[in-house]
Amino acid sequence: MGSTRTAWHVLLTALLRQRRPRHFRIQSEVPLSAEPPRADHLLLRNDAPGDAREPAGTLRRLWPLLPRETIVEFKSVRRTYRRRDLDRLWGYISLHYAGAARRLGPRADLAGVVLLPSRTRSLDADAAALGLGWLDLAGGYWQLQGGAFALYVVELATVAEDEGDDLLHLLGHGEARTAEARRWLAEQIGAEEIAMAMRELEGFDEVMRTLLTKLPIEALLPGLPVEKLLAALPPEQLLAALPPEQLLAALPPEQRLAGLPPEQRLAGLPPEQRVLLAPDEALRLPRRLSAVPSRGCAGADPRPDRPPALARSGTARLLRGRAVQRRLGCRTVEVPSAEMAARAAGGALEIARQDTDPARPRRPPVRARDDEARAMGERRLIRRAIATLAAGRGNAARLLLERHRRDFPQGTYAGDREELLRRLRAEARRD
Repeated sequence: MGSTRTAWHVLLTALLRQRRPRHFRIQSEVPLSAEPPRADHLLLRNDAPGDAREPAGTLRRLWPLLPRETIVEFKSVRRTYRRRDLDRLWGYISLHYAGAARRLGPRADLAGVVLLPSRTRSLDADAAALGLGWLDLAGGYWQLQGGAFALYVVELATVAEDEGDDLLHLLGHGEARTAEARRWLAEQIGAEEIAMAMRELEGFDEVMRTLLTKLPIEALLPGLPVEKLLAALPPEQLLAALPPEQLLAALPPEQRLAGLPPEQRLAGLPPEQRVLLAPDEALRLPRRLSAVPSRGCAGADPRPDRPPALARSGTARLLRGRAVQRRLGCRTVEVPSAEMAARAAGGALEIARQDTDPARPRRPPVRARDDEARAMGERRLIRRAIATLAAGRGNAARLLLERHRRDFPQGTYAGDREELLRRLRAEARRD
């Protein structure tokens, strides 16, 4: 009965059919006339000898009150009682009696029942408007007196607590609080006939949530493919579950550094690696070199805890101050500072982005490319030599410089190379 039938109605039908006394038959969606309306349920008493003594499994106090036929109106948790539903029920009872009076006999053989989670103010108001009075039958059962037919009201939440019926609690609260209720609900949803009847009805999603929210996650995951699980999660939740190391490992180097200022890009590099990122002009020795006193040189500060003047410069920080002075005597080589290397890193990344730009002009001729490759090889070698020198390994730096002499005797950095070799040899003779 009513314009909207929910999935909870199907569950109630299953409960009544499974736990009814044997002297009752349950029919659902019974047409009361050639055209709708329809009653939610019609309960038919079958007074076979001995059947009346069989106890019921649910709504135990209701069955003995019912006559030969009873029209049942169910108000679920989702769609509870609304104004004038009681008038509609009286109309259905009267309509049904009008068509079955010859079979039924007196009006006492027909009754009505309202099943709902609990009494509401709108139900009380409708009962008062119809001149009906409430008779408390205890335990959540009520009778509305004063009408042409017997009419009972059952508060499912109260009856569930009073009779200890967890399945009625499910229907009265929309919550499966015990393992028995969850198992029964799962069995009904798993039954093909019941599942098909529920799937297209309002409230089916609510019934499924009631079941699934109480199941352990281990019972749900095996039946779900990984792709569907991941597709249901937003990207931020997927990334939040991964450690930073895995996130970075999936990114190419240029994406890892994108958006970082140059100083942050170089934060984890030692000085000798920062030199490798220095611009070309920073690799050239200055025309004029200033003599800086170091330990053992005239004018050096005898206090060991005070660094020489060079230690206050960016060059000394990069070349580790006095360790390089000991290699090169009292004069130092101006190599790029950390700030210059940082700017170089930004420039290098910008060049890399330009190299991958599809709108970049066409490549130069073959000879120009060969010259560019040779110049790049020379720069790479001189950078390695300076980085090795910055690490305090003078012999290794000398070998790299001598290799530069063999490979690029007239290269761009030939003059700088010879000046460094001369100073390294002079330092070796002093040692």
